[in-house]
Amino acid sequence: MKVRKVDFNSGKLSEREELNRQKKDSHSQGMTLLEVVITIAIMAFLAVTLYQFFNFMNKESRAQISDQEFVDRLNLFFHNIAKDFRTAETVEFDNGSSPDVLGVLTINTVEGEENTYTFETSEDEIRIFKNGTKIVRGPVTTATITCEDNGSYYTRLYLFFSTPVGNYDLSVVRRNPPDPEVIEVEGKEVD
Repeated sequence: MKVRKVDFNSGKLSEREELNRQKKDSHSQGMTLLEVVITIAIMAFLAVTLYQFFNFMNKESRAQISDQEFVDRLNLFFHNIAKDFRTAETVEFDNGSSPDVLGVLTINTVEGEENTYTFETSEDEIRIFKNGTKIVRGPVTTATITCEDNGSYYTRLYLFFSTPVGNYDLSVVRRNPPDPEVIEVEGKEVD
């Protein structure tokens, strides 16, 4: 414990104590330059860290949204092509004529409409067109498209796409309609 000498007659502190008190008061009224520089450096570090964190989160969010949009379009495409394939009057499949084209599927509907699906691929992307309009585009590591026709009874369409998000496949079987010109009834031909 520090004891101060006070002259009770005058009520003032000694000169030495007065100087010490002034030094303490002047130091407690502000900050030194070193303290300011350290504070600014810490604040800058925190700002850069927060910026990088939010930038990373923004990129991840955009990537997830993009992946989800691709999956949604792929599912809608699977639904539509399955419907067209099952209700088709005739189906023709042509394997790709160039390295970029996986195949061309032509579906003639009962209503007389012709839908042509073109499957194109590059190193890491697939593009699917319906009648020349791009309906699906996205990242794909593996793509397989087959259309098997056994000649008389059924036709099977198989699509497989491996993406960074997951694997997606569709297998659709349709019964081939009988030849309308010749129908056999109990061994007799009827026109």
